[in-house]
Amino acid sequence: MKLVLLLVSFVMSLALVEAGARLLIHPSTTSYGKLLGRELPPKRVVPPPDPPVPRPDEGRRETTAPPVDSAAAADAPEAEPEAADFQGVFREDPLLGYAPAERTRSPHGWWIANDIGARSIADTTPDVPAGRRRLLVVGESYGCGSRVRQEEAWPTVVETEAPGVQVVNLAVDGYSMAQALLRFRRVTETVDYDAVVLVFVPNEDLWRDVNTVRTLVHHSWRSYTPMPRFEVDAGRLTLVRSPYATADAVYADNADGLGNRLREHLRAHDRFYVPVLHEAVPVVGRLVLWKLATVAYAEQRKGLLLRSLKVRHLDVDGEAVRVVRAIFAAMRDDAATRGKTFLLAVLPDPHELGRMRKDARRMKEWNAMLAVMCDGVRCVDVAGPLRSAAQAEIDRGYDGTHYGPRTNRLIAGVIASALPR
Repeated sequence: MKLVLLLVSFVMSLALVEAGARLLIHPSTTSYGKLLGRELPPKRVVPPPDPPVPRPDEGRRETTAPPVDSAAAADAPEAEPEAADFQGVFREDPLLGYAPAERTRSPHGWWIANDIGARSIADTTPDVPAGRRRLLVVGESYGCGSRVRQEEAWPTVVETEAPGVQVVNLAVDGYSMAQALLRFRRVTETVDYDAVVLVFVPNEDLWRDVNTVRTLVHHSWRSYTPMPRFEVDAGRLTLVRSPYATADAVYADNADGLGNRLREHLRAHDRFYVPVLHEAVPVVGRLVLWKLATVAYAEQRKGLLLRSLKVRHLDVDGEAVRVVRAIFAAMRDDAATRGKTFLLAVLPDPHELGRMRKDARRMKEWNAMLAVMCDGVRCVDVAGPLRSAAQAEIDRGYDGTHYGPRTNRLIAGVIASALPR
């Protein structure tokens, strides 16, 4: 009898908590509802486009990219930069997800893209100019020199550090290593080169190569189009393309909730997708307490996965490491087949660099990561020179998330000294 009474009391307590919690739920267009600031499942992977989603090709498009008048820019009052000044102007791309829009200029001239979408004021000819060596730079935001003006970005500075070298900056803000490889292969179908540098920032890049919808990891991305990724099958790379060609198709297919096509794609290919967080669970899934437990479980799972993809806790046998290593080898082999040089530049993000400058033990962790990532490929370790540089030389870009002009000059010097002569 006591056991029955205890059980009844427990059930009634849960019922009271459940009823009280329901009174605190606020309506939400992106989930079942919001409780104490948390979105409750099922959460929408693709929210309704309200307010209207900006088109990826928004920006000022020009027939030709005009040169920057440095003297006039110095005399002009400082203008507040916009997102396109930090990252460039993008367009949709059915293979890459998105790509730099060709022949565009950002609102205040921080970013100019040429005829192939490279960050350059001059067009890129198919052949290497006579008497020069051409270096392709591929990668993500740290590769393209995000958050600084074009003339301050390290790929631009390399041209002054290494006379005779023409740099074609093909890196794209937010790209994964998979997207970098795909863009490299597309461009080199028509553009010749002598060497290619792939920029890899472990703490920022590893997670993207086991993720397709970026908002599943970082809500600030505001992008719901699945990005392409590679998977390793029997030691070989297999490309997994997005099931959609445009953002409009994503919204149309998921207007009334998660569609079957996207659901199956995420279940199969996105390691950050948690089905119980985004799909309705019969009966028990209607309970608020269940929803709260699901949110806690999903956050813990994402946290553990992200932790395993950081330098300090790197899972060297994990899928992300296997995939990016296969990508490095593929780009190396593509270059070698054409008699070109491949370099992997491994760069710490500002937070990791700060930790290494304060704690020598972090360098041991960094070197252990390098031993894994650089196995079989030629690496340029940028961490050492940055760690030993004077503090005054380490700065941040406009919004504090990336490196500033002084650090970009340091990076340029490291890369330039590693180039084949």
